[in-house]
Amino acid sequence: MILHHIAWVLSYAHSFYEHYETTRFEQKPWRDEVKHFYETLSKLDKSLREKSPREVSEEQLGQLLMLRRLADAPVPSENFIYADIRKGVVGPNQPEPVMPDE
Repeated sequence: MILHHIAWVLSYAHSFYEHYETTRFEQKPWRDEVKHFYETLSKLDKSLREKSPREVSEEQLGQLLMLRRLADAPVPSENFIYADIRKGVVGPNQPEPVMPDE
C-alpha cells in the first residue's frame, strides 16, 4: 500500500512533464508495484534532468525531501499537524519547526 502511494505521488509529479489520462492506478501484486515504482521513478528522473514542467515551476513540485537531504539542505524535522504553514510563505525564511520529532 505504501509503495503504491509513493508510485502514485511520483506519477502525479511526472504528469506535469508528460500527459497522463489518469495518475490513479489500481493496486497490483507486490512484484508489479515494485516494477511500476522503478519505471515511474526512472521517467521522473529523466524528465527532471531534461525538461521543464508544464503549468508549474520545479519549486512547486517540491516536497521532495530526499533531494534536499542529498543536497545537504534537509528540511528540519517537524510535526506537521502543529506546523505554522501559511499560503505564500515559500521562501527561505520559514518559521521555526514546531514540536520537532526527536
